[in-house]
Amino acid sequence: MAINTRSGKVLQGESEQVVEVKVSEHEVEVEEPSVVEVEKLPEELKVQEENREKVKEKKEDSGAFTIPCTIGAHDFARALCDNGDSINLMPHAIYNQAGLGMPRPTSMKLQMADRSIKRPVGIVDDVLVKVGKFHLPADFIILDCAVDKEIPIILGRPFLSTGRALMDLERN
Repeated sequence: MAINTRSGKVLQGESEQVVEVKVSEHEVEVEEPSVVEVEKLPEELKVQEENREKVKEKKEDSGAFTIPCTIGAHDFARALCDNGDSINLMPHAIYNQAGLGMPRPTSMKLQMADRSIKRPVGIVDDVLVKVGKFHLPADFIILDCAVDKEIPIILGRPFLSTGRALMDLERN
């Protein structure tokens, strides 16, 4: 018997016979789960139940904190210390008031929380920040933005690292 393909080829040979296979459905027996009383549980499971009651409650995010500091002759009652930020940030207006010298230019771009992109005015190196009795150097990114009256500057991870800050997040 010859078989013709779509491309026009002719194949010689016998065709295969199709064998039908009957599939029968068998009933499967499923055991119902049994309820186990607490008294019959193994001792290990009882201990796990007791420990579950002793697990501490999950704490809320403590977020950032503020500290008082001084830069030059300007006292800031609340400077935001945010260990999530990788820069120290100062608004351009505060930079002008502090008289910190000329900033060096930068090609850095910052993405703000609203996803807008801003270019800093520049970077001021080694600004002395007085915290308590300590004077710590910090490099600030100068950004032309509105000044927040409550929290005018942001001190990020570089500043906290320079001051070797130890934070007890449990007690805020």
